[in-house]
This record gives sequence, structure tokens and C-alpha cells, in this order.
Amino acid sequence: MSTEIEAQEREKIHEVLKTSFPFRGLSDDQIEVVIDHLGFLSLEQEDYIYQENEPGDVVCIVYSGRVRLTVWNPEDEREELVATLNTGNVFGLETMLGREFSTGAKSVRKAQVLILDQDHLQVLFEELGEIEEGLMLLAESFDLWQQKNFEWLNPGEPVYFVGRRHPLKMLLYLALPGLGLMLGVPIVVGLLSSAQNLLLAWILGLGSIAALLFWIFWIVIDYRNDYSIITSQRVLFQEKVVLLYDSRRESPIKAILAISTKTSQLGRIFGYGDVVVRTYAGLIVLPDLRYPDLVANVLEAEWSRYRAGPSKAERLSNLEGMVRQRVGLPEDQAAQSKAGGADEEEMQPALIQPSETQRFLANLFQLRFESGGAITYRKHWFILLQQVGKPSLALLALLAILIARIAGAFSLFSVSGVMLTVFFLGLIASGWWVYEYLDWRYDYYLLTDESVVDVEKKPLGKEERRAAPLRNIQSVSFERLGLIGLILNFGTVTIRVGETDLTFDKVFNPSQVQQEIFKRMAEQEYKKAQLDLQSESERFGDWIEVYDRLRANRAGQMGGEEQESR
Repeated sequence: MSTEIEAQEREKIHEVLKTSFPFRGLSDDQIEVVIDHLGFLSLEQEDYIYQENEPGDVVCIVYSGRVRLTVWNPEDEREELVATLNTGNVFGLETMLGREFSTGAKSVRKAQVLILDQDHLQVLFEELGEIEEGLMLLAESFDLWQQKNFEWLNPGEPVYFVGRRHPLKMLLYLALPGLGLMLGVPIVVGLLSSAQNLLLAWILGLGSIAALLFWIFWIVIDYRNDYSIITSQRVLFQEKVVLLYDSRRESPIKAILAISTKTSQLGRIFGYGDVVVRTYAGLIVLPDLRYPDLVANVLEAEWSRYRAGPSKAERLSNLEGMVRQRVGLPEDQAAQSKAGGADEEEMQPALIQPSETQRFLANLFQLRFESGGAITYRKHWFILLQQVGKPSLALLALLAILIARIAGAFSLFSVSGVMLTVFFLGLIASGWWVYEYLDWRYDYYLLTDESVVDVEKKPLGKEERRAAPLRNIQSVSFERLGLIGLILNFGTVTIRVGETDLTFDKVFNPSQVQQEIFKRMAEQEYKKAQLDLQSESERFGDWIEVYDRLRANRAGQMGGEEQESR
């Protein structure tokens, strides 16, 4: 049950809301109005706030601790993780859409949650209408996220915003084929009524209409395949052109330098524009979005949260755990239980599944394998076929010539002469084949816990090795070009490091490669945070130890003075 907020908590809640969208743009007085409407919920480990399919009746904000969103998988009879939320994250957004909760929500360990029920929401919206706009943006994004299956997300990685281009842009793209269809139908009818060759007229007329309809269908599908997305870890633009192109350009939140919006005159009239994100690696543009200022505010909130580090409530909670551990006090059992397991579970990689045939061929040619914690990637087997194609054709041609001579198809040269010629030319072609194979095999890409490495080596030639630490990576993007690349699932992963690009060229399943690089980056950052926390713990522990020793010495001195006075 929610309780009233105590006076001493108001300042801490104010700090949390000041960094959380959609409250971060409010004045101090307005945030105090919001706090007046909040309820307060304290949770033990794995307590439910609400369960899946319950009526949506509250919007919640994580105040301290962490909250998991889960869905029930009836086939495996277990809960599946959707997202892990931290301080300042808003959930229960189905309430804004008048729907049942599509996920369950429960605490990971001890947690505290701020509650806005429907009655207080309505009153708050009347007083502060901008909050309703912000929450509705989050709710629509959450709904679209649940409809789509973004397999590249890390387990537990929450999506704050996902949106397509403004519908007006699709209508503008549809104008030309739509006009052609409107004018084409009466023209075709007229031609059919006056044509001497009806069959040819029917073919031309129906073919033209079918082409226009296909164009319209292609524009609609293309519009629905492009997404602008903001998560807790990254900002990205995903673009797919049907049968031609597939790309996802993204940047970690930590690599952002500046955020701005850009609108045209038409965009200002109809309420859409671009969100321009400047990073160390260049610009990422989230194009033609509705409410670009709100979207920019969502991203700024996460960027500010990253730069600010843990909230005051989180810092105090961590400090309490450090002090307890150092001075030998019993730890909070709820906080201690399964502490490592939860974090390890969230660090597991997202599963991006290729087809069975693609997986078989990838394993056959060892396009990806792990050894000693390092992942090695090679160029796709289709590239190998391209490289050995010419020598293979030469060998087949020599074999065909030999068979033809033995079969008597020609008698210009003796059988022994042909066999000797084929033998020597076959040696040359075989050497060519082996050279091309080794040239393919000696080029590989390496992903370790600390770095990415691009190795290019020529058979009997020099080896060139380029490497970059994971901590210096500013962005990772991938492209699948052409119909062959889309069907066989290969493309190029581009890793931006300073002013230089490292490229993993023509690798199998580039989306998974990109995701594994981001996973290693996240793991490295997590380990660094743990080391920093341990260092801080030792520093505070030393301080407390010295304080206790001085205090004990002082107490001993005072006791001795009392005995002497007696």
C-alpha cells in the first residue's frame, strides 16, 4: 500500500524528479505540486507493484532500488525479462492509454516507488498539462516497443522512446504515385475503349496500374521499417529499404556531445522536425519526428543522468552497504540475496537468431567462433566463393578439356600431351585457388574483453593489424547492402574511434556483431564501475577505521583520567 511522503523525503524526491522526464523541465514550485500528488510505496525483494493483465490504474516512478518488468511465457512456464528500471524511470504507462498492464512489475531487491493513481493524474494534468504530453509520448513509445521485436536489445535494456517519421512525410512520398494512379485509371479506361489491339492495351494498362500500386505498397512498407530509438544505453536510427538496404546507426549515450532540434516551415506548421545528436563520431539524425522538443528532452534526461552518476538515494544506499561490510555489521539480507546473479543475468547477450541454413553454413566455414573469451569473425562464405570462383572455373575448364580429349571430342593434340598440359596448368590453378582461400582465411576480426582488432594478412606477404581499446569506441554502426547481403545476412560493421574507422567487412550477421561489441563495452563499463565502487568502499572504510580507533583511544584516555581523579 502507498503511504504519505514524509517531509524529510521531499528534498530527495525533488532531486529525482528534477532529472526524470517529463518532470525535468518543471520549475521548483511545479515539482512541489507534483510531489503533493505522489504516493510512496516501500518494497521488499521481489514484491509486485502490479501484475500482467491487471487493469492499468497507476503510473509509477522508481525512487530507489531497481524494478523489473516481466512477461509470462506460457510455453516455458517462466517469467521473461523485458526491462530493468533504475531511479527516475517511469513505468505503468499503459494507464495513459486506458489499457491493462502488458507486463508485470516487481522489485529486484529492496526498492521504493513513487505512485500517481488515476485520480491524482487527472488533477495534475489540469494543473500541469505539459506532463500529460510527456507521459503520453512515453506511453505511445512503450506500446510500439511492445509491438516490435527489437532482438538487438540487451536483456533488461529499457526503451524510453521509439517513433517513426511523421505520417505527413509518408503522404508526401505517396503524392506522386497517388496522382499517377488517379490520372492513370481514366486514361487506361479510355485507351481500352478505343484501342484496336485490346490484349496489348489490357497488358499495358493493368501493368501500369500494378506498378503504381506496388510503388505505393513499397512506400508504406518502407515508412514502417524506419525507427528512431532512445534506450538507457544508446540513441540510434534504424533504416531499412525493402530488398535493398538495412542499416542501424547508433551511439552510446556517453559519446553524446550536444543535442538540438531542427524544423522546416512545414514542420513547424504540422508539428514535426529532426532531433540532431552530435557525438564524437559525427551526427546522428532522428528525422521527421512528432514533438521533436519532447524527444530531445527525453534524450537530454538520460544524457544528464549518465553524466550526473548515481542519485543521492543510490549513493547513500551504496555507502551504507560499504560501511556495514567494512565494520562487520550484518548486511541487509534482501540486498545481499542473489546480488551477483541478477547482474550476471542482465549482462547475458541478446539472442539474434539466423536461419538454420545460415547457422549451418556459418559453422561450416567458422565465420564466428570463441576461444579464451575472445570472439573471432571472418568474412562471409559468399566472399570466399567470389574469391575462389575464377580458379575454380579454371580447374573445371581444364577437367572438361581433359574429359573431352579422352572421349575423342577432338584429336588435334595427343592424349598424353593434353594430360601433361592439364597437369601443369592444374597445378597453377590449384595454387591460385589455395592462395585465394588463404587470403580469405587470414583476414579476420577479433573482439576481446579490452579491444577490437582488425587483422589483414596476405599469403606470403605482410600482416597488418589495427586495434582499438573498447573504452575509446565512440559509435558502432552496420550496413547490409543489396539483395544478396539481405538474403545471406552479411554486411559491414563500422567502429568509430576518434578520427579513424575500423571496419569488420562482409561479416555474417552484422547486427549480432554490433550487439556483441556493445555488450563487451557495457561489461567493461560495469567492471570499471564495480572497481570504482570497491575503491570508494576501501577509502571510506579506512576513514571509518581511523575514526573508530581515535574514538576508542579518546574513550580510553577519558576513562583513565576519571580513575586518576578518584
